[in-house]
Amino acid sequence: QSGGGAVTIAVSGGFEFQGVTIRPDVIDPDDPSMLEDLVLAALRDAATRIAELQAEAERLAGLGDSLGGLGGLFGGA
Repeated sequence: QSGGGAVTIAVSGGFEFQGVTIRPDVIDPDDPSMLEDLVLAALRDAATRIAELQAEAERLAGLGDSLGGLGGLFGGA
C-alpha cells in the first residue's frame, strides 16, 4: 500500500495480482502523476513484502533442514 492506504494492491506470494483499491479522494484529474506515483509505490511495497516473506520462508526451510540432521534423535531415518 502507499499514501497511508490511499492505494492498496492485493497480490499473492507468487506475484499474482488480485486487485487494486484506490480511495476516491486521491483521484485528482488535474494531477494524474500523483496517482501514478502512489500506484508505483504500492507495487514496490508489494514486491518488497513478497521478497521479505520468501526470505523468511527460505530461512525457516533451512532451519528445518538443520533439524533433520540430528542423527535420528527423534526416530527419523
